[in-house]
Amino acid sequence: MKCLNFYISYSSKLSKFDFITYLVQFRKRSIKENLIFTGDDSPMANLSLSVMGAFAEFERSLIKERQMEGISLAKKKGLYKGRAAVLNQEQVTLLQSKITLGITKAKIARELNISRRTLYNYIPAEPSKSADHV
Repeated sequence: MKCLNFYISYSSKLSKFDFITYLVQFRKRSIKENLIFTGDDSPMANLSLSVMGAFAEFERSLIKERQMEGISLAKKKGLYKGRAAVLNQEQVTLLQSKITLGITKAKIARELNISRRTLYNYIPAEPSKSADHV
């Protein structure tokens, strides 16, 4: 019987559901994580996998929480400013003038070497049609 080495990293981004789904694929094989899981569906194996998955999910949420706290503290101190602007004011003016001339947004994005999503971030949002009927 072939044995599969399966190691769980503490920095894993798997949720408990993903973890269990991933492990179900390997139920018919032997899995080794300092424990040997045979292919049988024993209650002890299910409990061990569930506990390991719960701890991995818990630790990941703690890491994420600490990261968010650090970011909020850095923002208060003025150290976290986010990503730098891709276009300068001259390029934004050029972009808006080309849009008023009717040039396609895809072509403008290619000319400025930016994605269309970035282009849409620089143009004012058009009012939705449903708001006009209210």
